[in-house]
Amino acid sequence: MMTKSLTAAARETTRDTIDLVAVLDMLWRSWTLIAKTAGAVFAMGLLYAWLGTPVYESRLLVQIQSNSDSNATQLLGSLSAFLGVKSSDEAEMQILGSRRVIGAAVETTRYYIQAEPARFPLLGRWIADGQTTLSRPGLFGLGGYAWGNESIDIVQFDTPRVFEGDKFTLIALGGGRYSVSSSDMAKAYTGQIGALAHIQTDAGNVLLNVSAIHANPGTRFKLYRYSRQQTISDLQQRLVIVDKAKDAGVISVALQSAHPQRAAALVKALGAAYVSQGGEQKAQEAEQSLAFLEQQLPDMKQNLRNAEDALLAYRNRHGAIDLGEEAKLSMGQVIALQTRISLLQQERQAKLQQLTPKHPEVISLDLQIATLQKQVDRVDARIRQLPDAEQDVVRLARDVKVNSDLYVAMLNSMQQLRLVRAGNVASVRVVDDAELPEQSIWPKPAIVIGGALVLGILLGLCIALARSLWRGSVTDPHDIEQRLDVPVHATIPHSKSQARNDRLGWRRLPGGKTNRLPMTITHPHEPAVEGLRGLNIALQLRGLEARNGIVLITSATQDVGKSFVAANLAVLLAKAGKRVLLIDGDLRKGSMHRTFNVEDANGLTAVLRGQASLAEAVQSTSVAGLSLLTTGVKVSDSAELLQSAGLKKCLHDAAAGYDIVLIDTAPLLPVADTLWLVQQAGSIYVVARYGVTSEGELIEATSRLARVGVECDGLVLNGVRSSLQGGRYGQYGGGSYGTVETA
Repeated sequence: MMTKSLTAAARETTRDTIDLVAVLDMLWRSWTLIAKTAGAVFAMGLLYAWLGTPVYESRLLVQIQSNSDSNATQLLGSLSAFLGVKSSDEAEMQILGSRRVIGAAVETTRYYIQAEPARFPLLGRWIADGQTTLSRPGLFGLGGYAWGNESIDIVQFDTPRVFEGDKFTLIALGGGRYSVSSSDMAKAYTGQIGALAHIQTDAGNVLLNVSAIHANPGTRFKLYRYSRQQTISDLQQRLVIVDKAKDAGVISVALQSAHPQRAAALVKALGAAYVSQGGEQKAQEAEQSLAFLEQQLPDMKQNLRNAEDALLAYRNRHGAIDLGEEAKLSMGQVIALQTRISLLQQERQAKLQQLTPKHPEVISLDLQIATLQKQVDRVDARIRQLPDAEQDVVRLARDVKVNSDLYVAMLNSMQQLRLVRAGNVASVRVVDDAELPEQSIWPKPAIVIGGALVLGILLGLCIALARSLWRGSVTDPHDIEQRLDVPVHATIPHSKSQARNDRLGWRRLPGGKTNRLPMTITHPHEPAVEGLRGLNIALQLRGLEARNGIVLITSATQDVGKSFVAANLAVLLAKAGKRVLLIDGDLRKGSMHRTFNVEDANGLTAVLRGQASLAEAVQSTSVAGLSLLTTGVKVSDSAELLQSAGLKKCLHDAAAGYDIVLIDTAPLLPVADTLWLVQQAGSIYVVARYGVTSEGELIEATSRLARVGVECDGLVLNGVRSSLQGGRYGQYGGGSYGTVETA
C-alpha cells in the first residue's frame, strides 16, 4: 500500500516534465550504433574524397570599357547618348549568357561532341591522373580500358536526331584505322583517321571525322553527340556569370566541369565570341549613325549657306555695325543655347529611328529642349530691347555661328564613325583569359572528410532516436512505475561475465559440468548478484503478505533473463537458510537442468501425467537446501497438460514440503501456458530487459494477468547498463562498493 502511494506521488511530481537525462542516457547506450553509423559514413567520405570524380573550374574576366573618351562620344556632343553610352553590367551579363554568344563558342569548340577514353569504374580515372605515357589497354587484356594519357580529336560527328545522346564506342585498331559501333548500328564500321566516314543506319547517315588518336591499338573510347540546342541550354544553366563589384564594369565567367580541357576551351571561346559580337554591334551602330548623318548633311550645309548669304547681304546694304557690350553678351548666350537645342533635336531625331515619341528617353529630350527654349526666349526678350540694327546683326550672326558649329561637328563625327566602322573595335576586353586548370576545386578532402564525420554522427543520433521511439524499450524504472503503476522491486546490472557465457552457449567443462552455473555460485560478488539480493529481500518481505509460498517468475517475451533471475534467486534463498524448490515450468523450452548439471529424465511432465510422484521427480543440487524439478520430456500439448488436476496437487504438495516454491515459466505473450500456473501462485514477478523489452509488451503482459484475475506484484529490470541515470536507483553494486577487498 505504501509502495503504491509513493509511486502515485512520484507520478504527480514528474507528470509534465521531459526527462532530458533519459534522452541522453538512451544516446549513451546507443553509442555503438552511433559509432558504427559514423564510421560507415566516414569511410564513404574517405572513398569519395579519394576516388570521387574531380571537378575543375575555368574562369574568364572581362572588362566593360567606359565610352566617355571614345570616338563615338564626339558624335554631335550629346548625340553620344545614342552610340557611346556605357551599357549596364546587368545588360552585359545577359549578353554573355545569350544563345548567340554561347552558341558561337559551342560551334568553335564543338562542345556538343564528347569523346573520352573508357576508364575502369572508380579506380580508372584515379590511376590515369598524372600519367604521361600510353598504357596497355584493358584489364587482364579485356575491356579496352585506358590507364594512361590517351586522347582523341574529332573534327566532325553528326548523327540523326534520334541518336543524339546515345553512346558510340570507338576502338583504335592501329595503322591509322579505327572501328566504331553502337546499339543503333547493325554492325561495326571501320574507318580511316583523317577521312570523313559516312556510316549508314536505318535512321540516317552518321558523319564522323577523326583527326587524331593518341592511344595503343585496342584502346576503347566513348563518343557522344548531343543536341546543339540542348548543349547551349545546359551551358546557360551551368555558366556562373557575376559582377565582381556593383557597376565596376568587371564581369567574371566561370564553368565547372569534370573535363578541364573542354571547359577551358569553351570559356576561352566564349570570351572571344563576346568581344567579337561587341565589335560587330559597334560597327553596325556606327554604320546606322553614319547613314543618318549623311542624310542630314546636305540640309545642314544648305542652312549654313543661307545664313551666311543673309548676313553678307545685310552688311552690303547697311555696312559694318559696331555692337555694344549688351548685344555681344546676348549674342553669345543665345548662340550657346541655340547650339545645344540643335544638338538635342538631332539626338531626338536619332532616337526616333528606334524609339517611339512616348519613350522615356525621348520625353527626357523634349523636356530638356523645352527648358533651353525658355532660356532662349528670355535672352530674345533682352535682344528685342536693343536698337533695331543691333537686333538684326545679332540674329543673323547667331544663325551663322550655330549652323557653322553644327556643320563642323557633323563632319568630324562622320569621320570618326568611319574609323569606328573600319576598326570594328568593341567596348569590352578580356582581362584574364581562361587557362587550363591544374587543381580541382572539388572534392576538397578536408571538407568532405570532416563533413562525412559530422553527418555520420548526426545520422547515428537520428537512427538511435528513431529506433528508441519505434521500439519504446524500457530503461527507466521510474517511468515503468509511473505508467504501469507496478513497483520495480529490483534493478539487476548488466554482467559482462554472464554475457560472455551467453555468447559461448552451452558447453561442457572438465568434470562434466557446464559453463552455465548460477552467477551467485561462480561470481558471488558481481554487481548483478547485489541486485538479486535486493530482489531476495523484497521477496521475503512480500512473503509475509502472500497467500502461499509459491513465487512465479515470468516475462513478456523470451531472451530477457527470466531463467537467469529464477536460478540465481533460488540459490540466494537457499543460502539464506530456506528450503527451496525450483520448478522449471517452461514445458516447451525449459533448460534449468543444464544450469544445475542434473538429468532431465523425470520432471514436471511426468508428475502431471501421473507417471512419477513429486518426491521421485525432485532432484537435489550442489547447493544445500535447493531442490530442482525439471521439465522432463518436452511436450507440444503443454497448455492442456497444465490444465490437469495434477498441477494443483503438485504445487500444493510442493508448498507443504518447502519454505518457498520458485517457478520459472514460459513467457506470457507467445504462449498461454503461464496463465494456468499464475492461478496457484502467491507472488508473481515479471522480468523485463533493459533496452529490449518495450513498454507495450509490459502493458500487455500485466493486462493478460489481470484478465485471469491476478495482479503482478512487482517488476524486475534485468541487464541495466551504466548510464547517466544509474545513480538514481541505488545501483551501488555497479561500482567498487559491491566488491570485497581482500588482504
